[in-house]
Amino acid sequence: MAFDKTHSDNMTYYRNNQIRKLKSKLVLYDDDPNKEERLEKHLCRSCFYVYNDGWGGQAFTDKNCEDCGKEMIFSTTNTDSFCIECAKKNNICKHCGGAIE
Repeated sequence: MAFDKTHSDNMTYYRNNQIRKLKSKLVLYDDDPNKEERLEKHLCRSCFYVYNDGWGGQAFTDKNCEDCGKEMIFSTTNTDSFCIECAKKNNICKHCGGAIE
């Protein structure tokens, strides 16, 4: 397959756009402008600002809380690791289990 300048230009555009998006997410991560909402949802900065793209299959997914075993139901395969009660009790992010701050 021969070199395709249009393909190369398109890929350069898309990759640069990804970097711009990541940089803007990192500014939000550093500034934490929605801290109150983030803490209300019991998410760490990384899950709230950086890894919040919601990628996951569109299928209802059952998962048990990794602490208490309570069954949780999600409308996507992008699930939380802990129920909100256990996340609050342990002061951790409900999605990844990392420190809330």
